[in-house]
Amino acid sequence: MRWDRKHRVAYFKMHSGFVKHRGKRVRFMTLTSPGVDDQVKSLGGAWNNLVTVIRQTSVRGLIKGGWVKPGQLVRFYGGKLLDDPLEIEFCKVVTREGSGVLHVICVGDYLPRPWIVDLWKRYRGAFMVDIREAKSAMGEADGLARYCVSQYCAGQKLFVRCDCSSGWVFPGFMKAYKWLEGSIGGHSQMQPYQREWLLHGEEALVKYLEFKDFVWKYWEFYLVMGCDPRTLKAF
Repeated sequence: MRWDRKHRVAYFKMHSGFVKHRGKRVRFMTLTSPGVDDQVKSLGGAWNNLVTVIRQTSVRGLIKGGWVKPGQLVRFYGGKLLDDPLEIEFCKVVTREGSGVLHVICVGDYLPRPWIVDLWKRYRGAFMVDIREAKSAMGEADGLARYCVSQYCAGQKLFVRCDCSSGWVFPGFMKAYKWLEGSIGGHSQMQPYQREWLLHGEEALVKYLEFKDFVWKYWEFYLVMGCDPRTLKAF
């Protein structure tokens, strides 16, 4: 299926986050809705409640709740302090599958599946929760992003939107990329190439793609360095 603008935006969000979090474990989480009518509009509230509880819970809280055993601490949490809150950053895809489904790409601390099932049942009334670790390394950012778009967005007609947490990249990163594109020459070079492509074809298209690739390399540099290109402040 050919990608449209929504697919390309989803790819950019995913790819940027994968670059920022390169070297970390990534997990795919699928959360469903109870089979009654279309509940896509209420998915966001249920997810926000879930994320709030995750970020307010510590490893000690998981132990007290019986979700993690003391003997599993080193395996799942390494040197994390028992009273430090759990961390999660995410990019999520909302679809109209069934009564509404969330496909979430997560980075952060280990989340016990039975605990997430229990929370999702509380906030959404649904049992179906699937959590899997990505087989590919986080270093393969482009391949992972293309896989996710093809799997969750472009492969179906029920794709609604893709959004992410503020720490998936950094607040305002979409505008920052547009600023970078313009500062490098986006307004003076890219738009003419687009017009020429329509009039003159392949040669102008090659120039346009080369320009976009050049901008992306700068963007990737700022993501790896951990700073906003507009201010050079760390994020």
